[in-house]
Amino acid sequence: MFMGVETAVQSIGNLGLQLGHGKEQWMAPLHPFILQSVSCVKDFLDKLIDIDNENGHPLWVSQLIFYRKHKRV
Repeated sequence: MFMGVETAVQSIGNLGLQLGHGKEQWMAPLHPFILQSVSCVKDFLDKLIDIDNENGHPLWVSQLIFYRKHKRV
């Protein structure tokens, strides 16, 4: 069972590039879930490296700076 979970997580980490190439056909029922998860991971990575045009920082850094400046203690 864990091998199946590990393989699915690895497929998501590989952004689905190797899905359906015949190696592990038993995973075919998981393909829709994996593809949906890959989409979420790609969105996350895009947001992670998105640049805030106002100050040139990655957007997550700008949000962290804003949070730290406006954090209530």
